[in-house]
Amino acid sequence: MRGVLVDAGPLVALIDADDPQHEACVETLKSFRDPLLTVWPAFTEAMHLLGASWQGQRALWSRIETSQGGSAP
Repeated sequence: MRGVLVDAGPLVALIDADDPQHEACVETLKSFRDPLLTVWPAFTEAMHLLGASWQGQRALWSRIETSQGGSAP
């Protein structure tokens, strides 16, 4: 599977409109053809960084898909 490996910082910036890198990450994402990939430690860190906002955590969680092609619970 091809994809773009993403760490916690860009994951948070894509979700949090108040993040200083939000616009840059959104614009960069538009140029990608391959899906974003991450690892559970980076996802967990992003959830922690979004901890003050359950809406942000929910938005990040809703964008996760498993390698089998189905959405995470």
